[in-house]
Amino acid sequence: MFQGWIKLHRKILNSRVAQDNEEFLAWIKLLLMATHTELRFTSKGDLVILQPGELITSERQLRTTWGVSRRKVRKFLETWEKDEMIEVKKSPKGTWIKILKWQEYQGIPKILQGEPVFEPAFDLEPQGKAQKGEPVFEPQADHNKNVYKNDINNIYTREKFKQIFPANKQHEILSLLHQLGFPKKTLRSRDDQYNLMRIWEQCEGDYTVLVATFKKMVKYRSQIFLFNNGFPGLKTIADRWDWLRTFESEPDYDRLVKNINSKEAFFQTLESLSKAQQEKLVRILYKKGYRDAYTLFSEFKGNRERVSI
Repeated sequence: MFQGWIKLHRKILNSRVAQDNEEFLAWIKLLLMATHTELRFTSKGDLVILQPGELITSERQLRTTWGVSRRKVRKFLETWEKDEMIEVKKSPKGTWIKILKWQEYQGIPKILQGEPVFEPAFDLEPQGKAQKGEPVFEPQADHNKNVYKNDINNIYTREKFKQIFPANKQHEILSLLHQLGFPKKTLRSRDDQYNLMRIWEQCEGDYTVLVATFKKMVKYRSQIFLFNNGFPGLKTIADRWDWLRTFESEPDYDRLVKNINSKEAFFQTLESLSKAQQEKLVRILYKKGYRDAYTLFSEFKGNRERVSI
């Protein structure tokens, strides 16, 4: 249960709960205690199923976790329930707590789902339409359906897919997708096959490039933010393929700093890095006391410009 991270908008600092340090810390800890995926377990012989944003606990456990008295635990829970932040039910198995609007605030960003982008702030005191319970975002009718149909018909046919991706290639790609968390049934649907065809076209029909990029995604999975909430589908990969192809893993900056013992070593290290990584390394060196880091970096860039001329 206690894996991953939660999202907090800075706007939470303007909410009522943030004005009391004890209550604010208790609320953050409650968010961290909630399950982020469906959780099944047995309690006293009965199967218990928790959905994202729910938890089963006890007043004693909350008192220990929050470091407050039982009176304050009850006060916080009653206040949050009154403010419609949580729902609480007590049973012989413990105290069941559901954090309301969990999916709205903590779910997978809609941009990763291929939906219209609307990320509500973590505002515990909604205003306007949200306060009245009215929808804040009303998606417009999809005028691109015909465009999508024409596109899929131009790029994809089941026969063309089987020709480009015979059984052995499908097996190799499915193996990589499985390592990324995709289910075994991936590539069975028309949409999955279409999006793999889109990826293949972006590789200009080079299967080697396609596989190499998937392998890089597997290797640097933890460094690609796209995987932080799970992968919504092949459509997202196809939409962001150019970015994924050019993704560069972060080097071990601590090791690089230790190996820089001369001007020549510094320049050699810079040569192996991208522009953004060079700038980051220089900032780290400067913070560690290398006051001539920026001067040498300017000299390095000047040398490269002269060589390019």
